[in-house]
Formats: sequence, structure tokens, C-alpha cells
Amino acid sequence: MEKNAALKILSSHKKEVIDMLDILFDQEYVVDAAIAEAKREGRAEGEARGEARGEARGQAKGIILSLNNLMKNLKMTPEQAMTALNIPLEDYEKYKKLIADSIEQN
Repeated sequence: MEKNAALKILSSHKKEVIDMLDILFDQEYVVDAAIAEAKREGRAEGEARGEARGEARGQAKGIILSLNNLMKNLKMTPEQAMTALNIPLEDYEKYKKLIADSIEQN
């Protein structure tokens, strides 16, 4: 009996039911699309950060290698090598530490 009553109500309000289902479907679609977009943006942001970090590490390794080569082959002090590579004075301490670390690893 209840099934038939529900069926009668739904049949008599068919357009309203369809409109409600369309609205619910549209809401679900919009939410799913927003979630997918947020995931894409997050992934792109993470990739960009990773690339930037990798580039910075690679650049630092290249500078350390160049500094070590200048010091070894041309008998320069760390300060002379940094001057030759136009490293800013404010970065000298950072590179001195990195040079020391690289020497310890070898």
C-alpha cells in the first residue's frame, strides 16, 4: 500500500521530482568538479615546489664543485674562489659550511 501511495505522489509531481533530481545531480557535479580542480592545483603546486627545490640543490652542488675545483687546481682560498665566482658576501658563510661538508663526505 505504502509503495503505491509513494508511486502516486511521485507520478503526480513528476516534473518537480525531475527538477529536484537535476538540481541534486548538478550540485554533485559541481562539487566533484571543484574537488578535481583543487587536486589538480595542489598537484601542480607540489610539482613546482619540488622542481624549485631540485633546481636550487643542483645549483648549489654546481657552485660547490666549482669552488672546490678552484681551490684545488688554482690553490685559491675559499674566499678567493667565492670572489672569482661572484658569490655575494652575505652567502660566504653558507658556502664555507657547504664546502666543509663536501670535504668531509669525500
